[in-house]
Amino acid sequence: MAFKHNPDGHFGACRPGRSGFRTSFAPRVPRGPLAALAVVLALAPAPPAGAQARAQSALPDSVVARTPLRDLTVDDVRSSWLRLDPQYRPPGSGEAQKRAFVEQLLEKEAMAREALAVPFVMTERESAQFVAFRNDLERRELYRVLVVDSAVVLPVDRDSARARMVTPPDGSPIPAASIESAARDWAERRRADEVEAGIKAAVAPAFDDAVAERLAQAYAAADSTLPNLSNPMQAALGDRRRPRIAPADSAAVLAQTGLGPLTVGEFVRRFAVLNPFNTPLPTTAGTVKARSEQFLGQMWFDAEVKRRAIASQPSVQKALADRRESIALDHWYMRNVVAAIDTSDANLKAHFAKDPSRFGIQAHSTVRNWAVPGRATADSAVAAIAAGAPWDSLCARFARRPEERRQCASPTPIAEDSPDTVLVAELAKLAPGQAYVRDEAAQGIFRIVQLVARTPKGLRTFEEARPFVVRDFSRAEAERILVARMAAAREAMPVTLNEAAIARISLAP
Repeated sequence: MAFKHNPDGHFGACRPGRSGFRTSFAPRVPRGPLAALAVVLALAPAPPAGAQARAQSALPDSVVARTPLRDLTVDDVRSSWLRLDPQYRPPGSGEAQKRAFVEQLLEKEAMAREALAVPFVMTERESAQFVAFRNDLERRELYRVLVVDSAVVLPVDRDSARARMVTPPDGSPIPAASIESAARDWAERRRADEVEAGIKAAVAPAFDDAVAERLAQAYAAADSTLPNLSNPMQAALGDRRRPRIAPADSAAVLAQTGLGPLTVGEFVRRFAVLNPFNTPLPTTAGTVKARSEQFLGQMWFDAEVKRRAIASQPSVQKALADRRESIALDHWYMRNVVAAIDTSDANLKAHFAKDPSRFGIQAHSTVRNWAVPGRATADSAVAAIAAGAPWDSLCARFARRPEERRQCASPTPIAEDSPDTVLVAELAKLAPGQAYVRDEAAQGIFRIVQLVARTPKGLRTFEEARPFVVRDFSRAEAERILVARMAAAREAMPVTLNEAAIARISLAP
């Protein structure tokens, strides 16, 4: 029985390494031209509960700046710099770059101060995401307490690590730090096994084989097709994750456990939220039981989280405050930036008139395509098309499900300046309606590609280009408004800088 904690938030048969629980939570502010700002918004630490403006007194050596929300420390600046993708860092080098980055963080602080000053209510989606984040955060913290912090490195762990490490080519000894790090992994694995044994004894599931078999049959009858991510705009899972279960069967007890009964309905609910791309459907009684054990491990962790009051841990509270602040900034952006964009016809037409060619039609080919596993099959399909067979007949032959047929029939534009120059060259040889076979050996498939139409470069009228003009104008206006709001917020926020601490900052990679 495996109750190990998986990085995707459930407890399954996997044993994470020391970095298995490092997470990077994407910033939740708008993207596009504001991507650099979006990243910085997630960098600075959240304010402690009940933080108030502090007196403008002499600052400790570790404090770079004091704001009404919090102190920005040398470590905060350094860790923020290391977490930020280099493409979003201020340009330049040396002292000028360092001061620009500190100012970037202070602008973030000013925006957070404004955002947190106005009450807001999370949307249903935000609330669901926040709850999922909190649950996963608390489970990870409990795993740290139970396994990471309580693991003791023994001589046998160092021996195991040393025996599996390769001596450097120059014959120099293996660094002691490397041996200790690998030994730590062995110690954590041993401690995880001990914790797993304790969970297994506490849960002790007793399965109803008949119920497990009926549930497996229900999943076996469900549609196991995954969406085609090559066309993400049409990707959809539908009801794949929820098999047809009669109301009476939903309440059936799949297993009696030390945590109480595990019902079919609870199993289905938990399975539906797993990542479908790496979670096969449980179509046998054995896989139903194995997945049930993972869910029971998760339930044990959740109960233990409450018993130990993990939610009150400072690290958990700080991370939750970070997430709340990020959501508050989302609302601030919608309220102060998006709502201020004036997309009236006068503004849009003036923006369009500056350079109508920017919104013109790019030269491109429109194609339809479908992949088959064999060259002979692909060649016969191309021959049938050359003989007059319609593309729809090919879709009916190879695409079995309605979603597949929609994907097969969907046209795709290929720009003349596409990086795939081989595809562009092949399409240039075809007349509309003709097709050829594209060999994609690396994927083990042969793609039938039909040219539908060839469109030359041209201009659009304002009405034809309106959606593109709205998007381009809104992006530019959002940037302009945001920069002005940030500058005003920064000007209004009292800040005490510590020049000595700034001098101590090192932003070297």
